[in-house]
Amino acid sequence: MNINIQKILGFTIRTIDGEYGTVSDVLFSHKDHVIRYLVVDPQKWNPLSRKVLISPISVYYINIDAEEVCLSIDIEKIKAAPGIEEHETVSRHFESELYRYYGYGYYWMGADLWGMSSDPALLRPHNVLDQSTPDILESDIPLRSINEVCGYLVKTDDDKHHQMADYIFNTKSWKISFAAVDAQNGMIATERCLIKVDAIEEYNWHQQLITLQISSHQLLGNPHFESNLLNSEPFLAMMELSATINQK
Repeated sequence: MNINIQKILGFTIRTIDGEYGTVSDVLFSHKDHVIRYLVVDPQKWNPLSRKVLISPISVYYINIDAEEVCLSIDIEKIKAAPGIEEHETVSRHFESELYRYYGYGYYWMGADLWGMSSDPALLRPHNVLDQSTPDILESDIPLRSINEVCGYLVKTDDDKHHQMADYIFNTKSWKISFAAVDAQNGMIATERCLIKVDAIEEYNWHQQLITLQISSHQLLGNPHFESNLLNSEPFLAMMELSATINQK
């Protein structure tokens, strides 16, 4: 199922034995556009509350109607997990500790989205063999916050500027396939045009700028964002067609 990330922000975290806060942010890898963690705030009215990271490996279902992200772990398991400060960089050392704590297989050990598979569920403990962690530089962990990136300027290849608004991901693989771009950068609300993330040429973190490989005319000609159509066959066919046309 395809769903936009902004929709799940604020969703309740439902564990196997109760509730544990809400989703306050999402961390994704900009190199392969895969969501790696949900940032969970156990006390959304308390800005000093300890945030925790939940891997999609722990998620077995997203209940859209109930606005819940359902986990396969309990509250005590989350509370005892290695913690990280809200603005601290997620290092490979921290990830290794977190994954060892949960008994998960490492998603970075293999060529697929989640190690040897595109399904994060296969990294749960009963599927995991003994593993070691290779030495990887801090710069090789390209995780970024959705709250940070949504709002960046988007520059097309004809030097027109728009604004990043949202991303759309698949709830099975957690792969981000599309991005929603505000057609006009400014105070006035406008239609959001969808692009395949393959159209993104570069992220410039210093300038808070995302460069596209398509023109503004091509962007505006793409399908517009409608959440109820994200899983329809006509929509998916139009996105494939627009990607083909944009490559010409």
